[in-house]
Order: sequence, then structure tokens, then C-alpha cells
Amino acid sequence: MMRAWNFSGIRVLPLDLVVAAVSIVAMALLFTLLRLTPVGRQMRAVADNPDLARASGIRANRVLLVLWAVVGALCALGGFLFGAKSVVSPELGWEQLIPAFAAMILGGIGSPAGAVAGAVLLGIAQELSVPLVGPSYKIAVAFAVLLLVLLVRPRGLFGVAIAAR
Repeated sequence: MMRAWNFSGIRVLPLDLVVAAVSIVAMALLFTLLRLTPVGRQMRAVADNPDLARASGIRANRVLLVLWAVVGALCALGGFLFGAKSVVSPELGWEQLIPAFAAMILGGIGSPAGAVAGAVLLGIAQELSVPLVGPSYKIAVAFAVLLLVLLVRPRGLFGVAIAAR
């Protein structure tokens, strides 16, 4: 039996700490890959303007292959970590798809750091709302937070204005 720690009424299992640590390390590695490596710069160039990237000598097909490999590895890791915390079923991802999409919109489309910040904000809002609205309606609280933020900042928390061409 795993020993749980209790912090002011919040129960934390060792598995929770392992999942959090592995997730933080994976995010740090992803941000390092995107910001500090040549292939990360090439990925950003291809995402910004594929034709210009090709004209600059970037082999876009190779970059997309690397991108899909990274995405596949991160999805496998995420599925493994999520499966360690819950019951695995074929339709497991549908329950997480809408909140993940909402987190991306909240953080700002095109901003990986914004997506992480949006996910953390929505997760905290959902879990803190459970005593008030119950577990069945916590997803509605996430969308209420999304709505309120988008009313104030239509591009999301980290979204930037894109000039028309």
C-alpha cells in the first residue's frame, strides 16, 4: 500500500509526484528542443511559413517527420502517465479532448507556454469548483473561466496579434 502525504487536507500520493515530475521533465525537454536546437528552429520556421522555409534550404518533409516522431513520443508518454492514474478504456481520450482544446484556446493559439498555462489554470479552476458545483459540473466551470478570459483577452492569455498581409 502506498503511503499518502496530507497537506492541509490535500492528499498527495507518491505516484502523483512521479507523474508530475516526469511531466515537468518532458515539458522542459520539449521547450529545449523547440528553442535551443537547430531542428526546433526549423520546426518554427516551417510552422510560420513553409514555402519560405523551403526556399531557405530547410527540408520541410524531414522536419515534419521529426515533428511527428516527437508528437508520437509525447502522446505515448502522456497515455502511459494517464493510464498509471486511471482506468484505461478505448474511449479514454474523449473526456480529455475538450478540456485540452479549451486550454489551448485559453493560453493562445500557437503558444506552447500559453497552452501549459491555460491547462494549469483550467485544472485548478475545475478542482477548486468541485465543492461548490460537484464533480459533474466542473467542466462547465472550465468553460466559464474560458469565456471570462476570452471576453477580456480575445487572443487568449499569451496570444499575439497577427498582422494582415
